[in-house]
Amino acid sequence: MKIQRWFLVPLVTLAFAGSSFAQAKPATPASPASPPKKAEVKAEKAKTSRLSGVVTSANVKTGVLTVKAKDKDMSFTAKTKAAMAALGKVKVGDRVRISYSEKNGKLIAHSITESKITTAAKTPTPAKRTEKK
Repeated sequence: MKIQRWFLVPLVTLAFAGSSFAQAKPATPASPASPPKKAEVKAEKAKTSRLSGVVTSANVKTGVLTVKAKDKDMSFTAKTKAAMAALGKVKVGDRVRISYSEKNGKLIAHSITESKITTAAKTPTPAKRTEKK
């Protein structure tokens, strides 16, 4: 009986030890679908653009500003507090500069500033000379 015990105890110990090692190793999950690349994420961000033009209409209640630029009318929606405040100050015929982005097909104004109409700097006309005779 002692001889059987000497063979049986190590055999049982090895059997349980082998199954415990098999359970300790976690199953590897299937490789997930490739996450979106950083370049694709950056493409989703709205690109901010700037535009100068003349105000054709401004509605403070709805927050819509229409500007004529590049021979076409463009409508902007003011979403920020600063843009709404600036919208209340501009009048039809004012020249403005708008920082905006396009989101879901709509133009969203981030800032609206009045711009001065700059004309080419006038060159001073030479003073008339009077010649002494």
